[in-house]
Amino acid sequence: MVKHGNPVGGTLSFPIGVRDHALVLPDPHEKSKLLPVYLFALGSTLFQAAVAAGKIVQVVGVDMTTEIEELKSLDEELNQLNEGHVLAMLGQ
Repeated sequence: MVKHGNPVGGTLSFPIGVRDHALVLPDPHEKSKLLPVYLFALGSTLFQAAVAAGKIVQVVGVDMTTEIEELKSLDEELNQLNEGHVLAMLGQ
């Protein structure tokens, strides 16, 4: 889990986690420039899970086409924001 940054491994393998019903974020003074990258990874993972869930429930007759299209739009926006952040970190 640690090697691949699997969120299930807790904050040892991924810097964002849930503990005691709260969102745990990395120390803001440590690797603060990477927090947006971590949040991008979290958002991308949640998007992929939502698309998969939409396909699963479609089998039983629940149509989530509208919701998935809205999520695709938000995912595109997240990708653009992440690209801008990475370019800014590279000084471009």
